[in-house]
Amino acid sequence: MPKTSRMRTVDECLVRAPLRRIFEFAREVDRWPEHLPHYRWVRFHKRASDGGGLVEMAAWRPFGSVRWPTWLAAEMSGSDIAPKVRFRHVAGITMGMGVDWRVGREGAAAVFGAMKEG
Repeated sequence: MPKTSRMRTVDECLVRAPLRRIFEFAREVDRWPEHLPHYRWVRFHKRASDGGGLVEMAAWRPFGSVRWPTWLAAEMSGSDIAPKVRFRHVAGITMGMGVDWRVGREGAAAVFGAMKEG
């Protein structure tokens, strides 16, 4: 793909849980492996006052019948106003990618989604 091209992927799901709890879950990245089994580990290298900072993650990604180990480092920031959590990938195979985790309301459920661009 040419360097000037951009790709965008959006993943969303409805969750029957309080909006605030879903947002807190998105920010608790160091606990993601407890709930998302494809994450091998998540570590903070530097924490910021907004709950973000420099975070390192490793996960298993499926490629056909093979589980491929992936790794990345990202600058993470959070906004209570939006509410959203933003990742700017600074190292690893996805370097340069931006990911926004957003939480919104749809009826009685929370809409939890990630937009990946890079």
